[in-house]
Amino acid sequence: MSKSSSEMLFGAVSNAGRFRILEKLLERPMTVSELIGSTKSKQTLVSHNLKCLLDCMIVHQAKEGRFRRYYIDPGARQIIAGMAKYMQRYNAYLEKCRRKG
Repeated sequence: MSKSSSEMLFGAVSNAGRFRILEKLLERPMTVSELIGSTKSKQTLVSHNLKCLLDCMIVHQAKEGRFRRYYIDPGARQIIAGMAKYMQRYNAYLEKCRRKG
């Protein structure tokens, strides 16, 4: 059975590595090299996570010379920013939620 659109979308943003990339892209558009440095992740993992975010149309890329700069889709930006803000505000409660699950 194939996954629904909501399952794919929430699956894409629920991954901690992908959400870390999204948080960095909220600051500004970045290249893979910049994302590797700011997330302290391996190149293969960053590229894999970006591919998922690109496939789901959460992230787009703009070619700049020989580099590609990644940015959050304008329609998704407000949602991602809201999620990041929510997690900061309610982190203590979210920690309790993790212990229960």
